[in-house]
Amino acid sequence: MIRLNNSRERLCFALLLHQPLNSRNRKQPPPSTATYMNPLIIGAAVIVILMFNSAMNKNPAAQACAQEILALLKQTPDAKAKDIAAIMAQHQRTRADAGQVTTLVKTGLKKTGIIKNDRPDVMIEVRKAKMLLTE
Repeated sequence: MIRLNNSRERLCFALLLHQPLNSRNRKQPPPSTATYMNPLIIGAAVIVILMFNSAMNKNPAAQACAQEILALLKQTPDAKAKDIAAIMAQHQRTRADAGQVTTLVKTGLKKTGIIKNDRPDVMIEVRKAKMLLTE
């Protein structure tokens, strides 16, 4: 056994062994499984969000329709449901397809400059336009 007389020798020996000065044969408990699970859960959530967003962006026809509706709403924020439905019909959207267009319009309203208090009224008109479409 090595005998260390002063603190300088103990410090040098501890640095050589890469151990803290006051840890003598203390074993650290193994990390819990929660330590490993947190990054996995966060990673899985990010992957799900990215998959959802990519699914929303896969339909270029719905994006074109939403862009045209947003352009109409930018020019006339009080556009009626029949005007919006005409644009959807022009892009050959059915009632089933209009759900994705509605979602894209809702996310794009902030960029058009429509006041936050008026956005629910605009979305009501967009939803009415969806109901005017054929099956």
